[in-house]
Amino acid sequence: MFTVLSGKFELNLHGSKRVMQALCIKEVEMSSWDRVTQLVEASKDFILTEEERELMLKAEQSAYENNLAQITEVLSIVEEKLKNLGFWVENKVSNKGMRFRFSLAGYYGPGGFSTIYHISGPLVLGVINPAGDPIASFYSNDIDQCLLVGEDFDKNNFEKFILTEIETYLQPENLITSKEQYDRFRALLTN
Repeated sequence: MFTVLSGKFELNLHGSKRVMQALCIKEVEMSSWDRVTQLVEASKDFILTEEERELMLKAEQSAYENNLAQITEVLSIVEEKLKNLGFWVENKVSNKGMRFRFSLAGYYGPGGFSTIYHISGPLVLGVINPAGDPIASFYSNDIDQCLLVGEDFDKNNFEKFILTEIETYLQPENLITSKEQYDRFRALLTN
């Protein structure tokens, strides 16, 4: 094909190189697209259909509703402990979902978590970033890193998750003022 094109367009050596490069690029582009097509076809077995997704959502919702007594019990205890430590707490739990937020004076916030359906289907807890939107929650794309609150709910894992989120919230980098700023403010107040 190269010699046919070179001769047809009466190309010199430089022009012939350009034709050869164009042909190579076209061949690479086509083989890359063939590879993309193969990957898409191979992944289809791992992607839920809309019907399967609907069935999963119904099963997850039903399981979540069955777990509500345990979830409410744990969150009530945590709410009481946090309030005793001076936290503001929002504890909203219903059969439609949950949102649990907390904030302590001197820290960015609020922190917390809320229910959200993972892109792969299960109902999980998304984390609220204290330095970001006070309502929106985000989950890890890796489902194994998420806390499941539907069919695979585990009360012990739920309690550990909550403690980890509170400890993460209370890290020094979430303090509004640093130790140096605090000392400076205290010095100003005493003068």
